[in-house]
Amino acid sequence: MGTLRLYHDMGLLIPGHVDRVNGYRYYTVDQLADALVIVRLRALDVPLASIKQILDSRDPALTRQLLDEHRAVMQERLADTERIVATLQHGIATAGTPVHVRHEPALLVAQVVAEVPGAGLWNWLGRTHERLTDIAGAHTGIVGPRGALYTPEIIDEVNEQVVAFVPIESPFLVPADAPDVTIGEIARTSWAVLVHTDGFDSIGETYRLLGAWVARNANPTGAAICERYHPPVTAASSRRSASAPDDGPIEICWPIEHSHDA
Repeated sequence: MGTLRLYHDMGLLIPGHVDRVNGYRYYTVDQLADALVIVRLRALDVPLASIKQILDSRDPALTRQLLDEHRAVMQERLADTERIVATLQHGIATAGTPVHVRHEPALLVAQVVAEVPGAGLWNWLGRTHERLTDIAGAHTGIVGPRGALYTPEIIDEVNEQVVAFVPIESPFLVPADAPDVTIGEIARTSWAVLVHTDGFDSIGETYRLLGAWVARNANPTGAAICERYHPPVTAASSRRSASAPDDGPIEICWPIEHSHDA
């Protein structure tokens, strides 16, 4: 459908005369102003329905209202575009860090198993890791970075099943005032590993990249996915706070069958 015919059918710009033989539309001089308004508003991607309201009403107040509403829509669209571009750029940057496969022996851990609301997960991890570090550190050596295990299935839309842990050198008797702390073991596992370095807010993109790699190159076991929280590289921020445990690199470790290598 031609543009002028569309404007005609919608009642935006009705020609003064239509030739019955060739279908040509002829417009009067006083319609030029409306034609110019339509062209300019369409250049701003204003919907045709809003343009019709503007032309029908000839009301400056309504025109301002409709244009303000359209400006808000365009600003939101621009913000969405910028987020998409930033996500794509992050994905390209992260893809430069290759996925690697790591085979690890069984790991002894001090742990807390809980169902945690998603909105408070990160703060809960920070506080729980601090507790585990203090308790385990008073009884045995801590032999690696803090971590967490997540079930690969989404069991609850609000809460998340989480195991927060610190790796320990040897088992110990857990104090009576910490009944939620237990001694456990992460079984011998082969992991597909990708390092995330851009903060918790964008970790989903790294998960998508790692998941795509696993789908193409390995067989997932269905066991829990592991995150390892490494300390930051700068000495100035080496002390992790309970409210911000994401200031260092995060290893995302996807359990896979042993038969595939990087």
